[in-house]
Amino acid sequence: MSDQQNTGRLSLKFKSGHLDIIIATCLINLFALTMPLIMMQVYDRILFNESLNTLKWLVVGGLLALLIESIVKYIRDCISALLSARFEHNTECDVVSAMLTSRLEVFEKETKDNHLETLQGISKLCRFYSGQFYQVLFDFPFAFIFLLAIYFLGGVIVLFPLTLGVVYLLTLLFLRKSFKVLTDKNQERYNLKYRYIAGLLDRIPTIKSMSMEEQLLRRYENYQLKHAESILEEGAYKNLPSHLGAFFSQMAMYGTILIGGTQVIDGSMTIGALTACMLLSTRAFQPIQSASSFLYNFATAKQYHERMDKVLSMPSEISKGAKEFPKEIQGRIRTENLSFRWSKETDFIVSDLNLDISANQVVGIRGGAMSGTTTLLYLLMGKLQPETGKVYIGGEDLSEVQHDKTLGKIEFLSSEPNLITGTILENITLFNSGLHSVAKHTAHMIGLDQMVAPLPLGYETKVNPKSGQYLPAALVHCICLARILVIRPRVLILDKVTMSMDKETENLFLEVIELLKSNCTIIFATNWPVFLAKCDKVYSLEGGAVQSSDFAERTGK
Repeated sequence: MSDQQNTGRLSLKFKSGHLDIIIATCLINLFALTMPLIMMQVYDRILFNESLNTLKWLVVGGLLALLIESIVKYIRDCISALLSARFEHNTECDVVSAMLTSRLEVFEKETKDNHLETLQGISKLCRFYSGQFYQVLFDFPFAFIFLLAIYFLGGVIVLFPLTLGVVYLLTLLFLRKSFKVLTDKNQERYNLKYRYIAGLLDRIPTIKSMSMEEQLLRRYENYQLKHAESILEEGAYKNLPSHLGAFFSQMAMYGTILIGGTQVIDGSMTIGALTACMLLSTRAFQPIQSASSFLYNFATAKQYHERMDKVLSMPSEISKGAKEFPKEIQGRIRTENLSFRWSKETDFIVSDLNLDISANQVVGIRGGAMSGTTTLLYLLMGKLQPETGKVYIGGEDLSEVQHDKTLGKIEFLSSEPNLITGTILENITLFNSGLHSVAKHTAHMIGLDQMVAPLPLGYETKVNPKSGQYLPAALVHCICLARILVIRPRVLILDKVTMSMDKETENLFLEVIELLKSNCTIIFATNWPVFLAKCDKVYSLEGGAVQSSDFAERTGK
């Protein structure tokens, strides 16, 4: 099957809005020149000439510029928030889509905790990029414009803030290496702590039954202590850009006062020009500080960025340009030289398999523990990618069709069926109210009525994914079986569903098999002779080889 990538690397999806950020940033920085120019005019001309009317108009103009600047900043913040929300929405949709459509064998190489951490990192990443990315990008060039203005007004004065800016950048680049080490260490301890919590939450009933709360709490406190130490160490470095920036900014202003004051005393510079240079030196340092802080914290964002790329680069089970699965199919299943193993270092679970299962046949697959019967079922339904060979269902090559379009045509029931939050009826209909009558008829056909009847609310009984811990296993299996049968698939694949059945449920299940076999191809993995005896064909899987079993062998007679 094709190894189509999902969407490749993470991209910054700001197709619209970035031009508005650019315009707003340019306006804000231009309006920042208003105050230095006004101060220069006041000290050099207005106070000297005692022009009160001119002063009033300058103040009014300055206030108007301040008002417009505030409005533009608010608009820019709104656009940044929009970009951030759009980035988070698009990225989360892409990441979840990549997870849902990825090849099963690739997806399961990572734990669910890692996948949850990836999703949690999206919100942090979107705040880092989004509007802040463009603000820093387009603010930085104005630092040189402000420095050029200082050079125009004060000449050599510009060397002092320029030198401090370079020293500030080099200092942060030097500290950034240590910060990255601390960030990686903190992230590792964070992951360990929350993986431990996730493991605890999955096993709360077992923990309580064994009275292990005290021991596990002590261990959690140890994880929490290490994580807190990492936060303390990281926090000491994380705020350095702002603290050092404020220090260097003040130094730039005092240096400007020292050099400029000397020139004023010499008469080569006016007081107004010195005042403007002081304000401009402080303003020129702000873009430098923002850019430095952005680069300094980029190590944290890079971690999340790489995690997103890893998910988005997972091979997809939906091949690009693949045709849709036909709406109507025959139930014939055929394999050609099918081989599969989990890695190059392991043995083949299936090797050069050639099967031909006719439509509407009932086929049993038997095998010992760890023989790979579940893996074979996944291969037959196209959820695993074979190393070599092909699988055909209804004449369609599964490597050339969209696997997300097989719903209702190929259905699978695992040995560990899952319930979803809702009523029993909603679990059967998947919240489709138009299927209520069909669902109840199907439930009656497989004997689910008798199991639900003792429940006070019947089919309106609320269940959730944890209900399988206290509901009878046979009831859970029948609910999930009814869910599948409502769809009326052409191929039904069952994985060891007979393991938890009592004698009465067995008989009902055999009756269901008889009813379905005329319109559905049924394949199930089981070692129970009573079910194997009802099969048209039985295959044994052992050591990567699949062999046909005769009646006496498969029934144990």
